[in-house]
Amino acid sequence: MSRIELERRKISLTQEQLAQAVGVRKQTVCEWERHDRVPKLATLRKLAKLFGTTLDYLLEQAEEPRDRP
Repeated sequence: MSRIELERRKISLTQEQLAQAVGVRKQTVCEWERHDRVPKLATLRKLAKLFGTTLDYLLEQAEEPRDRP
């Protein structure tokens, strides 16, 4: 399961709802979750803000979902 899918499920959003929240098509969200496509930087920022996490975490470059204080 991708981190985008994991975080989406944590806040109980459908793919359609997430797509609307960040301004993309549902198919695009599906592609992110299958690792067929990577979100653009501006969209990654929206996702990180929505999920309350970091870009590195969403891109699977960090293990921690949030910055440590």
